[in-house]
Amino acid sequence: MLFDARPDTIESEKERNLYYKFFAGYFLNELVEGAESRIRALVRLLHERTNVAFEMNPTETHVTFDLHGYLLDHQTDRGELADVALHCPKTNTLVVIEVKFLSTFTVQKDIVPLLARIEAVQNKHRSLRVVPFLLIPQTQWTRAARYRHQKGSNWARFERDYADKVGLLFWENFLGMDVEPRVRAFLQNELSLEGRARADRYYASVDGIPIRTGWGSASTQS
Repeated sequence: MLFDARPDTIESEKERNLYYKFFAGYFLNELVEGAESRIRALVRLLHERTNVAFEMNPTETHVTFDLHGYLLDHQTDRGELADVALHCPKTNTLVVIEVKFLSTFTVQKDIVPLLARIEAVQNKHRSLRVVPFLLIPQTQWTRAARYRHQKGSNWARFERDYADKVGLLFWENFLGMDVEPRVRAFLQNELSLEGRARADRYYASVDGIPIRTGWGSASTQS
């Protein structure tokens, strides 16, 4: 099953695995009852988390994953434009979301090239409204803030140069929504691994019982 909230399952730690499961397997899946209300809740959250004005009709929004810029402009590089993308043809709006889970975001690697690709796409499609977001665990953002005074701080650079250009979303935002309990438990337990050393996350055998070490043992804020 997709959302087994159990420590004895083998589970990929790739960001792609988490956002595929959560968004495609449940939250944005029109085959799962309540999809329209969940999409409306997401659109409200998007509006709350950016200063960029945009319109999006929840009932006419298409969702896709791993969108690359060359599909919109064949002359741009082949880099990724979005891990998760929401496109509303009616308002000609494209929301692009860069997702992080266990890997740490960096402005130079994740934000700078993303905005460059968006600029190239918008130069090609001037009527298309492209709205970027970064989705990360809140624990990662809080930890980055502790080092904001250090040289090269990604937190400081984001806040100074990009907070008005890129909306900031937290995985924990979804725990505050009306989410099916099994999905909530799965997401909470996955987020409990954030910030842990790799040695504390692997699938192991404890007294003959298979278990993912460290899984589910840390509290997660909503």
